[in-house]
Amino acid sequence: MANYLVSIVGGQTLPNILPIKEFEASIDTFIFIYTEGVINELRWIKKVCNLTDHNVIEIKVHEDDLNDINSQLSFFDSTLTDLDKVFVNLTGGTKVMTLGTFDYFSKVPATTIMFYLKLGSNILRQVHPVVDASKRDTKIGYRVSVKEFLGSYGASISNISQVNFIMKDKDYTKKFYKNRWSTNKILPKLRNQKKDIYFDKIDSDFNDEIQKFIKETSFELEYPDRLIEREMRYITGGWWEEYCYHYFKEKFSLKDPYIGIGVQNTKTNNELDIVFVKENSLYVFECKTTVLDKFDFEDYVYKLSAIKDNRKGFGIGVKAYLITNKFKSIIGSKGIDPTFKRRAEAFDITLVDATDLNRGTLKL
Repeated sequence: MANYLVSIVGGQTLPNILPIKEFEASIDTFIFIYTEGVINELRWIKKVCNLTDHNVIEIKVHEDDLNDINSQLSFFDSTLTDLDKVFVNLTGGTKVMTLGTFDYFSKVPATTIMFYLKLGSNILRQVHPVVDASKRDTKIGYRVSVKEFLGSYGASISNISQVNFIMKDKDYTKKFYKNRWSTNKILPKLRNQKKDIYFDKIDSDFNDEIQKFIKETSFELEYPDRLIEREMRYITGGWWEEYCYHYFKEKFSLKDPYIGIGVQNTKTNNELDIVFVKENSLYVFECKTTVLDKFDFEDYVYKLSAIKDNRKGFGIGVKAYLITNKFKSIIGSKGIDPTFKRRAEAFDITLVDATDLNRGTLKL
């Protein structure tokens, strides 16, 4: 008597990973039906799920050949008995692979339950055997972490030692925002600085401006004789990322949001401002203090759309947001420029400004 879980591997790996994580404690053997084109996806699934070869069976098939699929699956003709139980996840792969798998396992002597993951949900819907509508759905209780979500696409965090570095505490950053210190005239002079500023090596007027800003904002320096690069990054825009980070963490009761995360795999190499997983969807926020220029806006939208891309990014499970203190608006109007809105909607990207945060109207 043994329990098996059959997974059809496709381009999207999370629909395979979630049932494995949900049922792994009760499964003796994991069966993967895959093609030459998804070998990497199979490897990622096994890595995220910590599966080893001792309890895994891999069945390679031709994606559009029913005879071949049936022939390869016939491996189980002499293996399965009426004492065994087989769970079949029909979510991945091609239609022909799904049809072939369904056809084969519907005829084996073992007790077979087949299901698929409903798109955009955490619900497994049973399709075989047919049951009453009130009994066909099973909620997935497992929730992946950010690392597991990225790993399902073969990605890793490239700057793990620097992730979640917070320059200032929540209260100070909130004060920086509320007092509008980001509008100080000295900030443009600091924005393009690429290295530490030593006070005894700059002209007196520039030094006076910096010292005045430090005093007015009660900005505590790490070193008394200089303004270091990461402090300048905070002053000139990093404060907004940190403000949003604290806001999301508190408002949505997040356990593991990330700020300043570097993501790298064979498909992409990106720096993401704020990232977290909620209900098994990856939320990505690009944080900018202001977005007034059309060309800058297009760059941000392109970056986020690439992250959502099925081939180069992280697929349909990504919710992408561009969040700013102020968007460009039409003269005489407080709303976001309609051309910005239309462009963002075309790529399924949500625009969020300070008004949404102040009113508490942002919903995930």
